Amino acid sequence: MSNDVSVIVALWNAETTIEKCILSIINQKDVNLEIIIIDDCSTDKSVEIVQELQKKYSQLKLLRNSVNSGPSVSRNKGINASTGRWVAIVDSDDFITEDRLSKLINHSNSNNSDICFDNLAFINSEGKASKGNVLISDKNLNLLNKNWDVVMYTNLNKPYESEVLIGFLKPLISREFINRHSIRYSETVKNSEDYLFILECLAHKAKVSYLHEANYFYLVNPSSLSGKFDLVAHDRLINEEVKFKDKFTNQLSKGEICAIDTHIQALKLAGTTNLMFMHLKQNEISSLISLLWRDKINFKFHILRLLFSIQRKIIKKGNRGR
Repeated sequence: MSNDVSVIVALWNAETTIEKCILSIINQKDVNLEIIIIDDCSTDKSVEIVQELQKKYSQLKLLRNSVNSGPSVSRNKGINASTGRWVAIVDSDDFITEDRLSKLINHSNSNNSDICFDNLAFINSEGKASKGNVLISDKNLNLLNKNWDVVMYTNLNKPYESEVLIGFLKPLISREFINRHSIRYSETVKNSEDYLFILECLAHKAKVSYLHEANYFYLVNPSSLSGKFDLVAHDRLINEEVKFKDKFTNQLSKGEICAIDTHIQALKLAGTTNLMFMHLKQNEISSLISLLWRDKINFKFHILRLLFSIQRKIIKKGNRGR
């Protein structure tokens, strides 16, 4: 029997979450599937956990990278090994509802789409989600009830600017579509690789549908939020989007090219803002002043972001005290 879905899970040091992740996929209803785990040289017990699960579940496959290469390389390896009509990406610290994949397939078939998204709910390290803690709220649904194209997608992926960042959404993707257009994850970036992947799909005029149900549970890792901003990775993302624009210049409209340029500028501003917050957090005032002086043309812009962040923290602290 052929597989409906190939679920790709890039794995690296996720011993506390990988079993829950895999079992949530195995327990899918009304779907024939294969689960392809790609281990990226884990140093904990992640691989041992997967190997134990393999003894019980024949649809579970394990591939292993010879060197640590990042999630994009792992996902591409999984896609290349996949056999399903559809490809779904699930991160190793997340999990899904038991009817997620069947709902996405049905919704995609009804809309004749190449890619289907659903909403996601944010969870903490205990796997709990507060009521209404979803990426796309009901009041923002109207932003997605339109044609998904390069302009719409870039407009809803601007850090600090967009009402929602839909690049976090995890899609169900037609394997035939991405193979026909030779679309794979950019292996040079370590952040926002999903954004670039979907952007290329849209450049090839992929038809997208959206199901407004939160059937994907996304772990918010507090430790990652406290880490230093990676300027090198951020600049690499910008460079990749510039390359993307150059590659598709003849296929994109003037409006789409303008939207990409606007998004690139938003990324550059976000990079400065992130550095600003990092210097402030580490009490590096001289570095902060120097940074703002170098980008003095956007001085007011960054100060407003700083004031807005302070205001939000004050409000949050006040609410906790009630």
